[in-house]
Amino acid sequence: MEKMSEDVLRAEGSRLFLEVYASPRAARSRVAGLHDGRLKVHVAAPPVDGAANRELVRFLARELGVPRSAVTLARGGSSRRKTVAIEGLDAAAARNRLGLD
Repeated sequence: MEKMSEDVLRAEGSRLFLEVYASPRAARSRVAGLHDGRLKVHVAAPPVDGAANRELVRFLARELGVPRSAVTLARGGSSRRKTVAIEGLDAAAARNRLGLD
């Protein structure tokens, strides 16, 4: 897998911000590398009534090993290009857990 660009993940205070390109209606949720300077995530939910956003948050929380409440959608609720905020995790651990170090 490609090395993760510094722009994909940034720390601001105690929070990390992850730039994501979400691809809904996948067979299963998974990290699919980089796309246009963002982490591409296939999401196993349709983009209807917030289902894909909820699945993205659930999936990232599981992959990062943090509580679901520590992962929030900061920007891009109705777009494929999203910014996800993560509490309680440092950038090195996030890179490692996403397999992008």
